[in-house]
Amino acid sequence: MALAAILMEQTVVMCLFLLLGYLMGKLGWVTQKGSGEITNLLVRIVVPAAIINSFFVERTPERLLQFGVSAVLICAAALLSMVLSQIIFRRHPVENFGVAFSNVGFIGIPLITAVLGEKAVFYIAFYSVLVGVLQWTWGVYTITGDKQHVSPRKILTNPATIAMGLALLVFIPGWGARLPVVLTRPVSMMAAVNTPLAMVVMGCYLAGADLRSVFSDRFNWWASFVRLVLISAATAALFCLVPPAFAEARTAVFIAAITPIGVNTATLAHLFGKDSAKAVAMVCLSTILSVFTMPLMMLLAGWLWGL
Repeated sequence: MALAAILMEQTVVMCLFLLLGYLMGKLGWVTQKGSGEITNLLVRIVVPAAIINSFFVERTPERLLQFGVSAVLICAAALLSMVLSQIIFRRHPVENFGVAFSNVGFIGIPLITAVLGEKAVFYIAFYSVLVGVLQWTWGVYTITGDKQHVSPRKILTNPATIAMGLALLVFIPGWGARLPVVLTRPVSMMAAVNTPLAMVVMGCYLAGADLRSVFSDRFNWWASFVRLVLISAATAALFCLVPPAFAEARTAVFIAAITPIGVNTATLAHLFGKDSAKAVAMVCLSTILSVFTMPLMMLLAGWLWGL
């Protein structure tokens, strides 16, 4: 109950940033081109900084175990999401891709930082990497139906993959808690802007969308329901198997798993000549609805887990 209340509070705070971005977009203070440039900054610098910053901690056997357990939970959540999406949206490639991947970077990391603290990003750092790998392999094949578009280079040069590599280079030798402040503080400061910047840019995207088409397409509602309710509830049930000793890791991974359809759905749909307008509408609707569904799913999880 307490976690759900905290999540609700933080969701409202994030909505205020979302509204700010929406107003800035409507007033023309930030253009759609500007939104794309802010997204580029988030993807290439800010989100990687949040990942690296979470590894500025002392390496202990307990933390190594928690990281391993969270990686297993992340793989289980991602696999469950992809399987359900494939079963339901097999003949609809854009919806299949969108529903399969949650918005870990733009909404998951900011929420987890707000609810559990910035060091809790440690538990889901691998999530961003895994989503990047799956999007540029299974995801691209799902959208295009052509294996030739699958790009190993995109996987290796993905900012989240590079950030994870740097984080492990710092963490595994035990340097995470011993690096000088002059190196860690800039990374920490950059990571701190992730929440407001990510939500402002999401608001700008909403300002550029045709809200009538967003709300009028029943298929968008169905895709959002599957992503936000069906997959979230199934993940909560699956995580009942997790021992209480790993409760914080479970909570962090679950919060990332119940976030809305990821922005990359629209990006890759546009890149490969698919219905990018529909993709944008799905992202926008699921983002709006997630304000209500995420706290409800957290309540459901708490009840299932006996919290």
